[in-house]
Amino acid sequence: MPSCSPCRAKGAASCQVSPQDSARCVECVRSNRSGCDVLGLSAAQIRHIGRQHSKLDAEVEALEEQIHVQQAKLLRLRKQKKLWFEKMMRAVSRGIDDLEELDRVEREEAEQEERRRSTEVLPKMSLESLLPDSNFVWNSTFPMGPLNPSLLDEMNVFAQHSVRLVVWFRVLVGP
Repeated sequence: MPSCSPCRAKGAASCQVSPQDSARCVECVRSNRSGCDVLGLSAAQIRHIGRQHSKLDAEVEALEEQIHVQQAKLLRLRKQKKLWFEKMMRAVSRGIDDLEELDRVEREEAEQEERRRSTEVLPKMSLESLLPDSNFVWNSTFPMGPLNPSLLDEMNVFAQHSVRLVVWFRVLVGP
């Protein structure tokens, strides 16, 4: 017969069921040890192990959630610390010793930058500058044959878009 857990822990290869206590082995009865599993686990023991496993699993999940919350808090605090340090360095580099003064100066600078961007003029582009070289043959780019304006008209492309598309297409492909 295989040995029980306590006997196996002591190195015994096998043990025998005690004639005095059929639920324990001779060695466990002699040393008055409880928890002998020489006959295997009972249904009550299996249920107890299952409950302990579920309890530990719930504790692990709760601790993992706490760790997640604490890590998020730590990350937030590190970001705040970095932002405050950067703000302090900006104040020191400008010779400002008051955070309210620094906020006012930065707000004014942001407003100036916004005004500068709003008055900035983008270069105007003409349609001709977007067109390719006049020697380019557009029909060669389509393997199914030359583009036909009537095909696009049948597909209702021109009706969905402005007249400029028709003019642009005719300039590119030709009449």
